Amino acid sequence: MDNGGLIRPEQEIERLRCLLREGAASAPAVRADEAYFTVLRDRLRQPPPA
Repeated sequence: MDNGGLIRPEQEIERLRCLLREGAASAPAVRADEAYFTVLRDRLRQPPPA
């Protein structure tokens, strides 16, 4: 029986788990408060650069 087809998906799942753990253990980069979302909304309302 060939299990070679199962190894890659399992490795990808394990990599995703590691990335999620790293992200959960890291400090926030910026505070996501009202001002943060205001800046994002304002940026979205601006026309794209020419």
